[in-house]
Parts: sequence; C-alpha cells; structure tokens
Amino acid sequence: TGMPMLLPPFDVQERLGNKIFLSEICDKLGLTRNKSLAFEEVPKDVAELFTKCKEALGVPFIVQDALGESGWDTSLVGTEEELQKAKKNKYKYSKTQDSKTKK
Repeated sequence: TGMPMLLPPFDVQERLGNKIFLSEICDKLGLTRNKSLAFEEVPKDVAELFTKCKEALGVPFIVQDALGESGWDTSLVGTEEELQKAKKNKYKYSKTQDSKTKK
C-alpha cells in the first residue's frame, strides 16, 4: 500500500503474538482470560484430543495454533470429525508454507 508503519521489533511482535505468553501475562496481571488448553504435543488420537478439549472447554470450542495469525489456523469445533478436519487443514497449510520458505 505504500503506507509506512511503525511496528515494534520482530521478536517483540512474535512474543506478543504467542497466545501462551499472552495467557501468562493475563495471569500475572490478574486479568480474566478465556479458558484454554495448551499442548506441548497434540495427542494423535482425535477421540482422546476431542474428549480432553470438550471436558475442559465445553462444545463448541475454538482450536488455533499458539503462534497462528490472521485466522488461517482457526477452527470452530463441535464434533470429532470437525477436529480431524481442523488438524488436517493445519498440517496441509504448514506443509505449503514450509515448501514456500525453502525455495
């Protein structure tokens, strides 16, 4: 667009865009935040993953990568099938982005 933008350094943007880090900030400041789950490794078994999310968050729930931006990785999930589709879409997009950055 040709419009200059004033932005913080990239490492600050990346850290503040991390949903886990933002949750920690809210906790430290005593701010109310939405219920959430964070997985260091996402369970491969979709039924197990869906059950964990449903018990902790209720249905429907939103799934999103901790570092995701612009909504490309955001899905509203109400069934195991929708969760499976969201996992496949994220994997497909990640593979596409990886191939673009390796060129």
